[in-house]
Amino acid sequence: MIRYATAGFVFCLCMCSAPAGWAQRTAAADVHLRKECRKAAQIIRLGRPESERGEAYALISNCGADGGAALADALAARRLTDRIAPLDSLTRPASELRDGRLFEAAFSVATDRTSSPVARVFALRVVFVTFYRGAVPTFEQFTGSDRSRGCLGEVLGLEGGLSDGSPVAPDAARRALELSRRTLADATEPALVRAAARCAYGGLRYHAGP
Repeated sequence: MIRYATAGFVFCLCMCSAPAGWAQRTAAADVHLRKECRKAAQIIRLGRPESERGEAYALISNCGADGGAALADALAARRLTDRIAPLDSLTRPASELRDGRLFEAAFSVATDRTSSPVARVFALRVVFVTFYRGAVPTFEQFTGSDRSRGCLGEVLGLEGGLSDGSPVAPDAARRALELSRRTLADATEPALVRAAARCAYGGLRYHAGP
């Protein structure tokens, strides 16, 4: 009887300690991710070191509201630049992260005529992918200069890989659709911006949602 009781005790001890060990490993992983997210956010806001920007952009969509805030701050700070590659890298994570603060920053840049037309195009892309989730049109596709795959470009699989940050305003979808419609209809807008608005409007009419 003692032998069986001892074996039962050991079995129970192992099984009861397993959840605690799993919880400790999960907590450690969470701490590590938060640390890496803080580092990525700092790199994105500062834009340096350049050698680590790629890794930061690859990680930031997993960082929730903190990631969205970093992308929003960086986009607002770079609204005057007309360099396609840096703006593409900065805004591409929005295809995998839906965040209210990032949406509002993009909406602000997209409607600001003092921002560069290129920055406004990428801001419109952020506004668009907030609702057309998983789409990653290139600059050329979104502005209509590359029609080989249509203006929406590649669409990522929607099973996993997409995350949410801070809440998006309830009226954001309506505002996004109205912004694209209004910009498209305004003949005084730069041709690049109107072309991006045409693509955004075409997709948002059918795919904008909560």
